[in-house]
Amino acid sequence: MTYKNKDKIRKKLKYDYKGWALKKASDEIKNDKLFIIEILAKNPLALEFVSKELQNDKKVVLEAIKAHPDAFQFASEELKNDKEFVLEAIEISDRIIKYASFNLRNDKDVAFKIIKRGAYSIKDMSHSILADKDIILPAVKVGPLVYYSVSNELKNDREVTLAAIRRNGYLMEAITSQEFKNDKEIVLAAMIEVGDTGSSYVLHYASPELRNNPVFKFRNYSTLKELSVLIDNVENFERLPLRFFESGNSDILEFAIDLVRDKLKCLPESDENKNYVKEIAKLMKNTIERNHKQLEIDAQPKNDKERYDKLIDDSFDELKSL
Repeated sequence: MTYKNKDKIRKKLKYDYKGWALKKASDEIKNDKLFIIEILAKNPLALEFVSKELQNDKKVVLEAIKAHPDAFQFASEELKNDKEFVLEAIEISDRIIKYASFNLRNDKDVAFKIIKRGAYSIKDMSHSILADKDIILPAVKVGPLVYYSVSNELKNDREVTLAAIRRNGYLMEAITSQEFKNDKEIVLAAMIEVGDTGSSYVLHYASPELRNNPVFKFRNYSTLKELSVLIDNVENFERLPLRFFESGNSDILEFAIDLVRDKLKCLPESDENKNYVKEIAKLMKNTIERNHKQLEIDAQPKNDKERYDKLIDDSFDELKSL
């Protein structure tokens, strides 16, 4: 049975979201552009049943995408491989990319366009794109859930992992590297991002060593927040609060020293970085000495400065190869 009456088709489609009634329409109606645009506004998936000509019509397909991005699966192969059109369609919804041609799902321009739209649909790009750090690093900063889909190589990339964690601490569950589970900076960043309510969840995926670290174990959010300034810049060591340098808080200060050391370990080898490491070691010693004197003036418990100096020296000996 072929439907030739538009009103009848409208009536049939009223409760037919996928547009099955249009499948029985005459070829003339299936190729009636104005009528089809009207239908697609409420029944976007009916694009599957329109004429081949209209499935290749940019205006028609865009109208369908506006109503539902999944309608793009029924566009012509020509449009699915039309870069200019796909970039325009992404402005409406980046979800359409999963139906684009492989060439466009492997295209960097398309990838960066998706990042501007929120990045999540990067997951539907090619394996090559999902293994490209130049694309994935900015992507996880915008849409951290992309981290679930990136290549194993990039899941083992500390910079990518930290960038994702800083935007969504619950991604600790997606970390596969045991080294990262035992990374003070990554776990600290995760706990800061999730706040008090999610700290237990984060620690569940951290290493046993860090779960038992006093700084994490007692989960004083104020202390963690104050330590987190080191994530942004190790030179912020001199900004740490005076109470960290009291004898009763040695665990916190040692944690801070370890955190700085671990961050500096990630620097590439160069003469410039060797000098920078020396400057940071000097800054840390001077900061400890200055606060130690302040604590003596205020009649606070005295710290063993020599012990901290040795801890810094021992820690930074590991960095001489930089």
